[in-house]
Amino acid sequence: MLEGEKPVAPAYAVHTERRPLERAAQYAEGLASGLWSSVKEAAQATGWDRGDLYRAIAVSRLPAAVIDLFGQATLSREIGETLLSIEKSIGAEKMLRNARAVRDRPKRRTTDDLLNALAGAKDYSDMSLKIRGTGNKITFEMTFDVEDAEQLLLDEDEVKGHIQAMLMLAPQREKRMKR
Repeated sequence: MLEGEKPVAPAYAVHTERRPLERAAQYAEGLASGLWSSVKEAAQATGWDRGDLYRAIAVSRLPAAVIDLFGQATLSREIGETLLSIEKSIGAEKMLRNARAVRDRPKRRTTDDLLNALAGAKDYSDMSLKIRGTGNKITFEMTFDVEDAEQLLLDEDEVKGHIQAMLMLAPQREKRMKR
């Protein structure tokens, strides 16, 4: 087929990196079958990077509710490392609560949306806010589903913070509109 010609390398990069859950499963299989008894032995026997293997094992130990949000196919090394950072930052218990909250409010989310939700960032996509200014009065109009009110409006201080931010931006808007 090549008629004596050397094969040409593909124009795209071949992805050979194992996903963290796959790597952790391979490690566990090797332990169970007696191929190795430690991460160090597995790394020596396979050529795997020990740090990567430790992280893969740590990712595999994350709560199932967290892993299930991504699935094995989309849980890449980068996402796994981000999840470990989130867990270290907010703790496993809070991360699990956040994962359950995401699961209980099903909707289509990007990977970034999922990671933000797991980290505890609030989702305001179900709320709209309109600001009207007349003379020396400003009116704030918030629209959201009553069922979502508890998640959207947690406390008075949070609402005050949003209003203060909008008020600080109001003079800048006026300057832009006058131009």
